[in-house]
Amino acid sequence: MGFEVMCFAVIAGLVGMSVFAAWVGNEAKKQDETVVRMTPARTADLINDSVGGLLWSRVDGEGDLNFKRRSPKGDGPTVSAQLEDLGDGRTRVFLAMTRWSAVYGFVISFGTSAWRLKRKLMKKLDEAA
Repeated sequence: MGFEVMCFAVIAGLVGMSVFAAWVGNEAKKQDETVVRMTPARTADLINDSVGGLLWSRVDGEGDLNFKRRSPKGDGPTVSAQLEDLGDGRTRVFLAMTRWSAVYGFVISFGTSAWRLKRKLMKKLDEAA
């Protein structure tokens, strides 16, 4: 009986981790949007100051600001920020994971880091709004 319970627990844990990984990958790929009462230049400064240089590096990409997660294989995800000047001292910010590696549809190689970075940036931007 103990062996069967342990096998069930291991399988349930693996299924749970797979469901969580799929959910996080899906959330990281979604585009988030907010509007802040700052110019695009100040908004870009806030975003740049909020992203640590140890784990994330600036790269060229689809957005105005693009950050790639450093990884041993070099296949870390890229989080991009697109800034839109609304003309009245406000800026619309779009955040999304724009590049990633996937296996069987699951985001791999630091997908949770991209999700956490997006959440962190959205929180900073919403506080600044």
